[in-house]
Amino acid sequence: MSLSFFCKQRIVNKMIKMEKFKLDAFFLITMLILVTAVLTWVLPGGTYDRVEQDGRQVVVEGTYQTVDSDPQGVFDVLKSPIKGFEQTAEIIFFILIIGGFFSVLEKTGTIGIIIKNMALFFNSHETIKMFYIPVLMTLISLGGAILGLGEELIVLTPLIISISLVLGYDTIVGISISLVAAATGYSAGFLNPFNVGIAQGVAEIPLYSGIGYRLIVWIVFTGIAIFFTMRYAMKIQKNPELSLTAKMDKEKRKEIKILEKTDKVTLAHKLIMFAFGGALILLVWGIVKQGWYIQEIAALFLGLSFLTAVIYRMNPAETSSAFARGAASLVKISIFIAFARAIVIVAGDGKILDPILHGLVYVFSKFHPIVSSQFMFIAHSIISFFVVSSSGQAVLTIPILAPLSDLIGLSRQITVLAFQLGQGIIHIFIPTSPIVLAILGIGRVSLSDWFSWCWKLVLILTITAMLLLIPPYFMGW
Repeated sequence: MSLSFFCKQRIVNKMIKMEKFKLDAFFLITMLILVTAVLTWVLPGGTYDRVEQDGRQVVVEGTYQTVDSDPQGVFDVLKSPIKGFEQTAEIIFFILIIGGFFSVLEKTGTIGIIIKNMALFFNSHETIKMFYIPVLMTLISLGGAILGLGEELIVLTPLIISISLVLGYDTIVGISISLVAAATGYSAGFLNPFNVGIAQGVAEIPLYSGIGYRLIVWIVFTGIAIFFTMRYAMKIQKNPELSLTAKMDKEKRKEIKILEKTDKVTLAHKLIMFAFGGALILLVWGIVKQGWYIQEIAALFLGLSFLTAVIYRMNPAETSSAFARGAASLVKISIFIAFARAIVIVAGDGKILDPILHGLVYVFSKFHPIVSSQFMFIAHSIISFFVVSSSGQAVLTIPILAPLSDLIGLSRQITVLAFQLGQGIIHIFIPTSPIVLAILGIGRVSLSDWFSWCWKLVLILTITAMLLLIPPYFMGW
């Protein structure tokens, strides 16, 4: 397959912008730590009584009282990220192991080969070609919902775009299959370790609880994404000139050789997929029947990494190198999580966390709990422009919003749902997301063209999300 038409220099420029943004994100978090420390010298202290209920610390309504604050000095500020690492150690190791597993799986080439063979199958049967989009989008959305598929798509996107062009679609369809499917699956995730998993852990509610309603949300979101993409795909099939990338795609098709030679799915690839499917079944069983938490789930994926390497006959050096490379790719996110936690630590040690909570209770108590959940949804969408990492945002906001929900009559489960929906949908087009910039760079689609195509979809998903936050309240979810 020739990749010359993907404009390598543009991809390099996008990566440079990504690095700049990451530095800006850390600068923002560091400034928030400093601002929080300054506030401990300004705001009066206060505290709520807390009791243990169903294994979590719950704020007791009506027990707020003022106390002397504990101003945080320079040394306290410097120690706070270290305490952040201590308090989020399980979450950080969990993330690193997931990254290592993905890297080992990527090393086997299993996913790419399966996608190629799927494309060959659909291309050879004209009557079933129309199922290419819903099948692949469903699979990628599942990847987002179960495994938090994100950065991995940067590797697969050139392949998906090329296959889409061969099947008579355009670059926009290829990007939608990749980016939109993953973003909708990620936001509506029911087993996603990076948003719902971490948020529920921080909120001190059973890991992956509420899976039934989240499955409904995922089906609705994925269905909307597929319908929107197929509607556009059928339109440009009838009239290719209506495509936003029509001229560019003509040149791309001249160089595509993706289906001339397709790699064979070997026994090893089949066994790897079988092992992966078995691990997911074991995961659900462990969570539902055995009460598995972060340690057990991390151990499962660590074992799956080793099993994948054995099946593919990777030697120890290749296995350790691949695993370390995947873990290393998530080190910055891990540091970000620890620094985000440091903000809460400084506020808590300075005894201003509860006064902030008390002020939020005063504001939110004026609204119905359903309206409050929708405000949370909007707030997380806005925060995502500055804090792109879902894990980092969960550690930053949920420690405040979880006890807040207790005091305003909103379940912590709904608070987590508002977080994951608000944080996820916006990642379809958010200009500060490295994944969005990289995928658009690979496809040579400008951010303005992409926004002009997807803004209606984002609006539909936003309205749908706000409506889906209503039933759980009446269900007592």
